[in-house]
Amino acid sequence: QEEEQQEEEQQQEEDQEEEEEQEQEQEQEEVQEEQEQKQEQEQEEQEEEQE
Repeated sequence: QEEEQQEEEQQQEEDQEEEEEQEQEQEQEEVQEEQEQKQEQEQEEQEEEQE
C-alpha cells in the first residue's frame, strides 16, 4: 500500500516536470517568433531607406 502511493507521487512529479518543460519550450518558441518578426520589420525599414 505504501509503495503504491510512493509510485503514484513519483509519477505525478514526473508529469509535472514534463508539463513545465513543455511550457518552457512554448515560451521559447514564442520569443523566437517575436524576434524573427522584429528582424523582418527592421529589414523592410532598411530596404525602404535604401530606395
